[in-house]
Order: sequence, then C-alpha cells, then structure tokens
Amino acid sequence: MPNVLDIRRRIRSVINTRQITKAMKTVSAAKLRRAQDAALAARPYSQMLTNVLKSLVSRADAYDPITGEPQQHSRSHVPSAALAQRPPTR
Repeated sequence: MPNVLDIRRRIRSVINTRQITKAMKTVSAAKLRRAQDAALAARPYSQMLTNVLKSLVSRADAYDPITGEPQQHSRSHVPSAALAQRPPTR
C-alpha cells in the first residue's frame, strides 16, 4: 500500500500533467487559428489565379501554336475535357 508521500507525489504529477496538457491545447488552438486566417486570406488570390488560368486556357485554343495565327473552329468542335462525365477512378 502506498504511503502518504507516494500519494502526494502522484497528485503533484497528475496536476503537472494537467497543466502541460492545457498549455499544449492552447498552443495548438493558436496555431489552428493562425492557419485558418492564412487560408482565408489566400482565398482571393486563389480565385484570381483560377480565373487567370481559365482565361489562358480559353485563349490558348484560339491561336495556332506554330504560326500564331487565329484558328477557325467549327461549332461542332467540343474540347474533350468538356465531354468528361466524371473524374477517372483509380
């Protein structure tokens, strides 16, 4: 049976562990908040980048890559990416 000194040590150990756990939770909450703020701040840039890339893709089809002259496509021409029903499975 443990004596009084062992019980006091165990109580002190549990209290110290509780304090450390609380500090770790506080630090992780601050890191999470900082990461979320950074992600929200980057959202306008990612949306603008998406728009720029879409614009570039639409313009790339309009010119011949060799001569640089405008290409004439018939109305029946549909890019293969537009025909895809769903993403490929792995």
